[in-house]
Amino acid sequence: MIKRFLLVFVLAIALGGCFPGVGGKTNSSKGTDFVKGGAVAGFPNLPFYEKAKIIETYGSGGGYGGSAITDDEISKVVEFYNKNLGLAGWEFNLRQKETNHFIFDVNNSQYQGMMIVNVASDGKKTAITLSVSKR
Repeated sequence: MIKRFLLVFVLAIALGGCFPGVGGKTNSSKGTDFVKGGAVAGFPNLPFYEKAKIIETYGSGGGYGGSAITDDEISKVVEFYNKNLGLAGWEFNLRQKETNHFIFDVNNSQYQGMMIVNVASDGKKTAITLSVSKR
C-alpha cells in the first residue's frame, strides 16, 4: 500500500509540469504574468480560435502574447481569423509567407502586433502564435 502511494505521489510531481493548465499563474521578477491553459488578466479582445487549446499567454505593462494549437486544418483557422478579427474591432492585413505559413498584421486603437498561423512542428496540427504591444 505504501509503495502504491509513493508511486502515485512521484508520478503526480513528475507529470505536474508536463501538461498545459497544470501549475496555473506564475510571475517573473520583471512583472510579467504567465498563464498556462488560459488568458492572462487584461488580455486584449483578440479572438482565440474556438477549437484551439491555449498553451500559454503572457502579459506585461506594454504588451501581450500567447500560443495555441488545434487539430483543425490551417485553412479553417485562417478563415476563422479573416471573419472574426474585424468583428472584434481589429484591422488586419493578411500575408502568406509560404504554403502553410500566414501572418496577420493586427491593430486597433490600443494595440498593434501580429498573429502567426502555421503548421506545427509535427506537420499535422496548426499552431497559432500572437503578440501585441501598446501603441
